[in-house]
Amino acid sequence: MGAYLENSIAYIAENHPSLKIEETGDSVFFEGRMYIVAQCTNPVFKIQICPKIKLSIKKDGHGIPSCVYLGETQGYPHINKDKTLCVSTDFDILLRLQNSVCISDYIELFLKPFFLSFEYWKKTGKPLFGERSHGAQGVIESIREYTNSHKLTDEDVALLLAWAADRVKFRRIIPKKKQSVFLSRYQNKIAKLRKLDGFFLWDLYKNVRIECFCEKK
Repeated sequence: MGAYLENSIAYIAENHPSLKIEETGDSVFFEGRMYIVAQCTNPVFKIQICPKIKLSIKKDGHGIPSCVYLGETQGYPHINKDKTLCVSTDFDILLRLQNSVCISDYIELFLKPFFLSFEYWKKTGKPLFGERSHGAQGVIESIREYTNSHKLTDEDVALLLAWAADRVKFRRIIPKKKQSVFLSRYQNKIAKLRKLDGFFLWDLYKNVRIECFCEKK
């Protein structure tokens, strides 16, 4: 049993004992009612709820945790048709959980804010936080925020992803007229991204190309 899995099971058993723990195939599931307390100050809003969920992680600690909501979705746009929660973009999740050693990080950084926003939306019909788009456009928004370059074109975002994935030489993927600017502005950011899974970054690059530029796989 890896450290991430061991830490996660211990955390759930101690802090959320109402969740049933079950191992199936390459995953571990935590199912039941999770007691959640969360709040924000602007606007002032607090929740104390016990949503019924099914949380899953991979036994090897890789990939992104997934959570299914077992209650009524009420048409909330960030709960998918299969009832999985869209807590953020995959890019945001992997970046912020890069050094995570326990499922508690996912719960604190993503799951609690998700339900805080969900409950606020049910009461007001309005989003509590700034919202990401779905699909490739959401990834583009994430990378603009990560690089602090909100004027980056979709094409430039795709180039940055390809560069970070390290599947093609820099001078082959980045047009010559942009190379000096990219190196001076983004080299340190790219170095951090390369600690993520290169295959994941390359898949993001392909998805951005397909969805935003209608290219075939």
